[in-house]
Amino acid sequence: MITDKPCAMAGLVSYRYKGRYGWIMIGAKDHADALREASRSTDDSIVIDNLQVWNGKEYVSAANHFHIQVDKPRSWTILYGIGE
Repeated sequence: MITDKPCAMAGLVSYRYKGRYGWIMIGAKDHADALREASRSTDDSIVIDNLQVWNGKEYVSAANHFHIQVDKPRSWTILYGIGE
């Protein structure tokens, strides 16, 4: 299924937000950016509990992970898990 794979453009992190009718696919710089983008796609209240982030292998809860972006040529991202 397309919603089980990362979809973000280079330089962004893949997120998905559980909306009323299914997953909203998002490419964003960080969790806050992803939540802002989700709010543009739904009238529902936005909560981090509905946000998932691609960890390089699968989508995982964004509420239990923090995000660090390091500026390198072609900008790359490292995701570390917390609370697993």
